[in-house]
Amino acid sequence: MKKKIILASIVLILLGIFGSIFVGYSENKLVNTIKFFVPRPVKNFVKENIFFVSDLRSRIYVLDKIVKGQNIQIQYLKNQIQVQKKNINYLLTKLNDENKKIISTVFEDTKIIQSEKQNDYKLTKFYYPATPWQFNESKPSGYLHQFQDFVFLVSGDGVITYFNINETEDQELKLNIINTNLKVFLDDEKIFNKGKISIRGIFIKNNKILLSYTKKVSEGCYNTSIMISKLNFEKLKFKDFFTYDECSNNISNHTGGRMIDFDEKSFLFTIGDGQKFAEAQNDNSMWGKLLKISYEGDLEKILAKGLRNTQGGSYYNNGKVLFLSDHGPSGGDEINLLKFKEFENKINYGWPIATYGAIKYIKIPENKFSINDKLNHSKNGFKEPIKVYNPSIAPSHIINVNNFREEFKNDFFMSTMGNLPGAGRRSLHHIKFDDEYKSIVYSDTILIGERIRDIIYVKEKNKIVLLLELSPSISILEPL
Repeated sequence: MKKKIILASIVLILLGIFGSIFVGYSENKLVNTIKFFVPRPVKNFVKENIFFVSDLRSRIYVLDKIVKGQNIQIQYLKNQIQVQKKNINYLLTKLNDENKKIISTVFEDTKIIQSEKQNDYKLTKFYYPATPWQFNESKPSGYLHQFQDFVFLVSGDGVITYFNINETEDQELKLNIINTNLKVFLDDEKIFNKGKISIRGIFIKNNKILLSYTKKVSEGCYNTSIMISKLNFEKLKFKDFFTYDECSNNISNHTGGRMIDFDEKSFLFTIGDGQKFAEAQNDNSMWGKLLKISYEGDLEKILAKGLRNTQGGSYYNNGKVLFLSDHGPSGGDEINLLKFKEFENKINYGWPIATYGAIKYIKIPENKFSINDKLNHSKNGFKEPIKVYNPSIAPSHIINVNNFREEFKNDFFMSTMGNLPGAGRRSLHHIKFDDEYKSIVYSDTILIGERIRDIIYVKEKNKIVLLLELSPSISILEPL
């Protein structure tokens, strides 16, 4: 037995020596001297046919070091982008203080886009001074709202700008930055630094400007709340408007945050599930709900529950119907409808009990019906979506676009994002409904090629304004 152990040890030592000679790197002078005298063809043959496993490990080790070095360089470049963005905004603010216009020029040649159904559109991109989404740890690049002749924008880190819609005919936009008290009011550096904690929407009504945002309730615990300021083109002073005590330690991007124009007394507001999945079905919780809020900041009613992450919504007054775009888990993205006559029905959209997506990576005990269960909403007492997308397209906003083309009636555009490109992602989805809003009678897809965070329809100019967040850019879409 001892002889066998000694023999095995000798073999292992010899293999180690030969491995050092023929594979990888060594600091041993004797090994390196022997390496020097071994012909290259011999070394290559032994590495490829005898010590190939060790050779592969050596290559993996070298590649791993290269990748780590590149990751350090990438992080450095990301930090530099953040610094340069702050420098740009500082300079723009200085220009604004001197009553000079901030020029945002066309930075990409206007191009013609043809949809899947061969409809032609013209797209023009203007520079927007925000950090690109992909270099900002998924912080939204911004949101849009039209007020009179102006389009207002708020970036994910709270920079508010506006431009005159009459200037969209030119080759440049004149952006104006409005000073705010957000740094003092919020007192949360996560809003202003990289990451998903951010501003989540903008809405203007009755000469007031409202911002939805991920609010720090306690250390590391957030919800989706609303702040308000009197509209002023020089400086905005925000204060609390609508908030609540609940919070999530893992809200991530399950925020909702869409404020929807409804009537002169109230507006509608979506709140995501905050990854507190079961609370979307809890009538005593704000998570996963559609709310009706008065302009005094009071909660009037919870209109619907069972929503996952509704980032888009529009109330179409002509049809008395509300459209909501909701993110599913893996697939199962939805367009949901709520007719005005259903506002008293306490609608339940089913999440997380029912979904047409696949729940991967985590376990949700409440989930009972998923992708393989047909009509899993209606047969279990939930409201069916009018449209489901599998695989996921990552919907952001949905708006009415009647008259954008002469033949448009009951027509809507829904914008999409997507961490990666894919079918239906980074596009505008053109959807036409029947007169009863019971089914979709026409659909088309306009590939934009970037994550579309927000869209508005400027009827006076018959143009769609898009906020793209990979460039990032303010983009103008026109029909041809």
